Amino acid sequence: MSELVPKSTAMENVATLLNSKAMIAQLRMALPRHVTPERLARITLTQIRQTPKLLDCTRESLLGAIMQCAQLGLEPGTLGQAWIIPYGREATFVPGYRGLCQLAWRSS
Repeated sequence: MSELVPKSTAMENVATLLNSKAMIAQLRMALPRHVTPERLARITLTQIRQTPKLLDCTRESLLGAIMQCAQLGLEPGTLGQAWIIPYGREATFVPGYRGLCQLAWRSS
């Protein structure tokens, strides 16, 4: 997002993007059956509200991190499955140990 865009407008833009039909369709294709795209969008918006620096990250890196969460079926946030962390202008997907444990459990 640009520094010229107020945080509230940037948040509205991200919320609109995440709840768009095209994005929901993309998330639905990537997500496993146990997570709905609407749930992932809500959880991601909550994570962005808790970490406002994510709004300063490029849209591509933010959407890429969200898609990595979707592909692995991990929910970003305080449950410890995964986090989306801003490093400068890049949003980075970081799996948590609980997420890694869940992936190992699902693979057996």
